[in-house]
Amino acid sequence: MKKIINGSRYNTETAQRLGVHENNFLPNDIYYRGQDLYRTKAGKYFIHNYGNGFPKQDGNWGWGEEITPITEDAAREWAEKYLDGNTYEAAFGEVVEDARLNVLLPQELLDKLDARVTAGGGNRSEVVRAALRAYLEG
Repeated sequence: MKKIINGSRYNTETAQRLGVHENNFLPNDIYYRGQDLYRTKAGKYFIHNYGNGFPKQDGNWGWGEEITPITEDAAREWAEKYLDGNTYEAAFGEVVEDARLNVLLPQELLDKLDARVTAGGGNRSEVVRAALRAYLEG
């Protein structure tokens, strides 16, 4: 299926299919629906919805398909929900978890940190990360 949406081309024939999700009904069942996640050559993501239960012009329902553009964040969320880990990482790259570091601070520094958070918004982790980046890069 090919569709132009907001000046962008979405084509299931030329885009890379990253994953597939189908419900538990057979394709000839009225309740059958499927979704494929795609990435275009330009790096845009879209969902190709297909199956039965699409409204027809004559008022009946039947087989149909549609394309829905989505953001990369939405594509990642969809993939987390419907794909196994190997397929997800094949599509988006290896997942590297953030490391956690526990640091003991003297009360004096903790009080200053909390004052900074209160004055500038955010949270402790954001302030500490920003300070550490500035220290390491400067």
